[in-house]
Amino acid sequence: MSKTFSTQKLCNSSLTLYAFHLRDNLSEGLRQVSSQASRLWENLVWLGSTLKIPELQSLRQKLICYQAGQYQPTAEDQLALGQQSLLPEEEDRINFQLIAQADSASLELKGLLCPFRLHDAYAIDLTLFSPTPITLGQLNQLNPQGLLLPPHIQASLGQTLLFYAEVDALEKDDRSIADACLAQLLQNQVMPEFLAEGKLLGSSIFEYGSLVRDPAQQYHILVWLNHNQLAPEVDEVSERLLYLLNSRHKILYAYDQSRWCDRQAKQLYSDLELNIVQRFNQIARSPDHLQQFQTLLRNQLPQTAFQYAQYLRDLSDHETTINTNLQNYRQQLAKLARLPGCDLTFLQDFLDLAENKYLKQIQVNQSYLTPGQALFQQLTETIRGLAELEQTESDRCLERTVQVLGVGLATGTIVGAGYSYTEKPFKPPFSTNTIHPFVAYLLWSFTAAFIAGVIAYWLTQLNLLVWWSNLRNRGQDEKTFEE
Repeated sequence: MSKTFSTQKLCNSSLTLYAFHLRDNLSEGLRQVSSQASRLWENLVWLGSTLKIPELQSLRQKLICYQAGQYQPTAEDQLALGQQSLLPEEEDRINFQLIAQADSASLELKGLLCPFRLHDAYAIDLTLFSPTPITLGQLNQLNPQGLLLPPHIQASLGQTLLFYAEVDALEKDDRSIADACLAQLLQNQVMPEFLAEGKLLGSSIFEYGSLVRDPAQQYHILVWLNHNQLAPEVDEVSERLLYLLNSRHKILYAYDQSRWCDRQAKQLYSDLELNIVQRFNQIARSPDHLQQFQTLLRNQLPQTAFQYAQYLRDLSDHETTINTNLQNYRQQLAKLARLPGCDLTFLQDFLDLAENKYLKQIQVNQSYLTPGQALFQQLTETIRGLAELEQTESDRCLERTVQVLGVGLATGTIVGAGYSYTEKPFKPPFSTNTIHPFVAYLLWSFTAAFIAGVIAYWLTQLNLLVWWSNLRNRGQDEKTFEE
């Protein structure tokens, strides 16, 4: 970059914000509108109020998805087949003029907004441009107060800024020019990392980005410098970039969500091993083990297993999302690459990254987590079997006790019935050596009941031993057969 560049004029300078925001949220139900779906439009209204742009301040009155100033997404059902714009059919954009700041009062800035619905997401093409040449020092007016940056727009899927300018043909160091323009646009913000460069319609294009994990906070900026006149294909480039970047940000968002699901599922798996598997023997030896096992079956295990299955399902959904958007990205990239003077290797690099890293990482996570479902199921069946066995044994003991008491009482009653006709009166104590018949009746009844109870208990135990012996013999026979 020459020393005089800072004073040279940049022609047809523009800054375009491509922002993408999630409209539908599968986690809230099939085709359910996200509770944060209107945030993008509300932030644009706030932007209009801050910059005193009446057309943006009244955005609610212009969008189809608003009725009487209230967000009503069902109103989008009236969109004509194939229509993506959220403006009435007779309009395709909202034009406005930006009032320059006091130190740049002579600078004329204009803008336009194109709002879209792209399937399950909202998208905007918000462009600020100067119809007259401006200097490098005036570029910050295209991003007034830094309000077009991620912290203010808060698009859930992410955003990309595209800066375009026509520079003097004598300037050859495009990379230095791009760095200088970006520094002015970001003002006092930390410069994002330079990523790659390429050619678009025969002119240099540079890619910058930050390594922030959250897609909504990532900086992704393209600087496109043209040494020639504006090419007629520029409108097609703008349209293709909108669709391509939409797929790009959906891929990044899905991958970020998959990482979150992976962490949550692994935490559940870790808790399962720590709190249940390792404590299994301890619970089994405790006096109230049956109650503890039943508590696990009723409360903890089903809920944890369900959450675990949900995370696995979400991982599969994110994999499908990435695959779908890879196809869309590939199609738009192919259409851009067919335009004259294009070298878009840096866009292809992202495609390769998504295929070779993002998709494979999700598949690795799935292969690691899927066996955990079997562990949940096996543990549930084991605890249920133990609980049922304990309950059966408890019921058998109760039944045996009832049988013993029943036999004893019945026998005592029968024996006692033999003395029902004894009517001999009682004599004074110690006046005779014989036992009164009624006393003998009671003694014989108790004795008979006790003996019958012992015999009944012995018989039930004998039946239990025979049953256990048969069960063991059957197991030995099955084992011999398998061998």
